[in-house]
Amino acid sequence: IDNLITIYDKNDANNLAEHLYDTQGLGALSDWLTATVSNKLNGAEIFQGTYPISGTNADLIVEGRIIQCYVDENRAKQRLRIYYAKTSVIGNTIEVKAEPIFNDIRKSVLNKYDSGTEKITASQAWQNAKTLAKPVIPSQFSFSSLVDTLANVKIEKANFLEFF
Repeated sequence: IDNLITIYDKNDANNLAEHLYDTQGLGALSDWLTATVSNKLNGAEIFQGTYPISGTNADLIVEGRIIQCYVDENRAKQRLRIYYAKTSVIGNTIEVKAEPIFNDIRKSVLNKYDSGTEKITASQAWQNAKTLAKPVIPSQFSFSSLVDTLANVKIEKANFLEFF
């Protein structure tokens, strides 16, 4: 298994459009002192690692950037967004934490959505609510459903993972 961890720009949509995930992106991070991916009970994966500040491309480790690595031996490489990158108290290592980029959608909050008396499908609810989310739903997220059941939809104060 190739366990090389590579780092990419913060803009996932651009990285996808430019096929950058097929390259080494901004660079390879080859000097990890520790690098583990743990699974929580709900299936969420958290990457945690320690990288020397003198390591190759250490200056590229910045919160918000994306790393790509294997999280287990059964799946292709996964993309994870760095949400924590701090130099240790001693100052010779960087502590790094990252989570799947799918979690980006959690940051989009829907303050209020009400279809009123109009009954709509889940796909219609997604399209209508997507325009109201703050911040805007990242472009790589979409929703489709073959279910065409009509229903009233009303929700207040929820992130998009809760909404759907």
